[in-house]
Amino acid sequence: MPLLVEAEWLGLKDKETEHSIARLFVLPLLGIGVVTLADWMNFLLEGDHMYTFVLLLQYTTPSAVLLGAIASLRGYAEEAICMSKSGQLNTPSMAVAYPQFFGTKKVDTSLMVSSSSSVSPVILSQDELKKVAAYKAVEFVESGMVVGLGTGSTAKHAVDKIAELLHSGKLKNIVGIPTSKITHEQAVSLGIPLSDLNKHPIVDLAIDGADEVDPQMNLVKGRGGSLLREKMVEAATKKFIVIVDESKLVNYIGGSGLAMPVEIVPFCWEFTLKRLEMLFIEAGCVGKLRTAGGSGGEEPYVTDNGNYIIDLYFKKDMGDLKDASDAILRLAGVVEHGMFIDMATTVIVAGKLGVSVTNKL
Repeated sequence: MPLLVEAEWLGLKDKETEHSIARLFVLPLLGIGVVTLADWMNFLLEGDHMYTFVLLLQYTTPSAVLLGAIASLRGYAEEAICMSKSGQLNTPSMAVAYPQFFGTKKVDTSLMVSSSSSVSPVILSQDELKKVAAYKAVEFVESGMVVGLGTGSTAKHAVDKIAELLHSGKLKNIVGIPTSKITHEQAVSLGIPLSDLNKHPIVDLAIDGADEVDPQMNLVKGRGGSLLREKMVEAATKKFIVIVDESKLVNYIGGSGLAMPVEIVPFCWEFTLKRLEMLFIEAGCVGKLRTAGGSGGEEPYVTDNGNYIIDLYFKKDMGDLKDASDAILRLAGVVEHGMFIDMATTVIVAGKLGVSVTNKL
C-alpha cells in the first residue's frame, strides 16, 4: 500500500502506476544488486570508486537530482550520453537498437535515453560520440598486452586513454604497435612504449576506427591513408575492436557513397586506375587519384609506404566482397585495398540511443 499511496501522490494511476512503481522502486533495487554483484566479482574498474559511485547514483537518485550530478561529472564519465534535458533517464533493454545491422549484441543499457516524445535528448557532437566508443574499447585492454594502436580521429581518443591509464598505474607493461607515422608520433609524445611486428608478430588486441561497417561487420578503412599498415597489424591480432559512431553504419560496403581506397604503386597509376574501374563497371565505379590537398590539390597523396591511393566510388553494391577483393589484388600494381573482410571481432557503436557492443559469433 505505501507504494500505491506514493504513486497516487505523484498523480499516477492504473498501468501508469504499475510502471512507475517498477521504475522508481523495483529497478533501483535490482540495479543496486547488479552493481554490488559486479563489484564483488571484480568486473568493475579496480580501485575506481568514482565509476562505481556514478553507477549507483544512476540507479538510486531521483531523475532531477541525477541530471545535475551526471552533468557535473561529464568530464569524467563520457557515458553522459544517456543524459536528457528533462532530467529523466530510461534503462530498458537496447536489444532493439540497430536491429538491421547486428543480430546478437551486448548493450550497455545505462547509456539509453528515454524514448518518450516529451523528452528532448542532449545531443553529443560526432567527436564526443567517437570518444565514448573509444573509451569503451579501452576497457578491454589489460596490463601486459601487446596492443595495436589504430589511426584516425576515433582511434586517437583510444590512444590518449591508454596513455592516461598507463600514467595513472591502472595499466602496466603495455606495448603498442602503431599503424601509422601519425600514431607513432602521438604514442611517443604520450610516453607509450612501442615496438613492431618483427618483435611482436602476435598482437593481443587492436583498437581502430572504420569508415564504413556493414551488417556482417565487414569494414571500409583507409580514408585516412593508412590502410596497409592498419591491415598488417590488425590481421595479426587475436582480437580486433572497431570503434565508430552510428554515421558509419551502412547497408553494404560502398553504401555511403564515399571512397573505398586502394593503395597502388606510383608507376603508371592511370593505367591501374582504369583497370580498377573496369572491374566494377556494373556497379557504376568511378576512380580518382587522391591528392595531397584533397579534391583541390594537384600533387598526389603519398602514403607512409611511398605509394599512391586510388579512391573508388560505387553507385551500386559491388557484389560478393571476397570475389571483389581477389579481383583487386590480382591486378599488378595494386598493393592493398581498404576492405577489411571478416576481420573485426567486436564492433562498438556510439549513437543517440547509447553504446552497443557487438561480438562476432
